[in-house]
Amino acid sequence: HNWHDYRAFERAVHSREYCYVRNWLPDTPGTPPADAVKSITFREMLRLDQAGELNDVQAECLAAPRAEEFFFDVMADPECTKNLIDASMPRELAEALQAHREALNAWMQATDDAFPGADNLTPDGFDRTSGDRLIKGMHPSLIRKKR
Repeated sequence: HNWHDYRAFERAVHSREYCYVRNWLPDTPGTPPADAVKSITFREMLRLDQAGELNDVQAECLAAPRAEEFFFDVMADPECTKNLIDASMPRELAEALQAHREALNAWMQATDDAFPGADNLTPDGFDRTSGDRLIKGMHPSLIRKKR
């Protein structure tokens, strides 16, 4: 995941049992695509969030910071909603996590794929709250509107 309306850099490795995701921009929310942000549904989600009425799964796309790593058991949690990374995770699970980390690192090295740094990524093309198009990454409040 490089960019879809918004700045991002995430990579994943899947096995039959697990999904491992590395997120290089943990301070950035997982905002849905701009057309969804402009939807009535997203407006309602924002309202419910302000009222404290979203559950953790529903609020995930609004959360920041987010985890730098996610590890899901796709057999027990096919929607990948429960991040298993925990300091007290069982040894077998920690070993599976490490194997997935190593697989991701090997794949990135083999494909010459490296995080270029946050400042070198394509900036957001749309405002994350309103869904309004940004001009050259500029926030709408900084754009002089024609009358």
